[in-house]
Amino acid sequence: MSQINGFEEEQCKKLKQLMPQGCNIFKYCKMEASERKAMAEKLWSENYLAKFEDQEHTVACLPLVELTMSAFVEGEEEIVVGDILTCKLSVKYLNLDKGQKSGYVHSKYYPYLKRDSWYLIITDDKFEGLAAVEKINITEDTFEKEFKERIHRPGEISFTAVLTNDSYKGLDQFSKVRV
Repeated sequence: MSQINGFEEEQCKKLKQLMPQGCNIFKYCKMEASERKAMAEKLWSENYLAKFEDQEHTVACLPLVELTMSAFVEGEEEIVVGDILTCKLSVKYLNLDKGQKSGYVHSKYYPYLKRDSWYLIITDDKFEGLAAVEKINITEDTFEKEFKERIHRPGEISFTAVLTNDSYKGLDQFSKVRV
């Protein structure tokens, strides 16, 4: 939470008490502004409106994305050994409009202008084997990627996609698919 302007150790401790169980920076940023404003009054005793406005500017700059993944065999309803499975990943920025591009990293500690990078990791559902690890550049409001793999064994196949950012902590996304 300290990545958001105005959040020092004291505010982070207070926020843990105010937030529902398991809430993180991503869920906090996805909350309605009115909910964050109500919390701001409890987090900062004086001048909370200025702190809230500063916080909202930071939230608007964060790369909040949503990852979805689907798997299918083109032209087939039943999947069998030997088929080529297509996995389609879609990443959508939640705070960019169509045609807008992401900006530079918002941080008071970076000594130079930097763009954030995303890393995509595709693994099995137990995180035992890697299918792919790739650095991807997401600058537009949406990004799509497909990868194909031949099915070598019968039974259920599960993939987990992890999308992680190199400049912000707590904004990682996970998506699972089973066929």
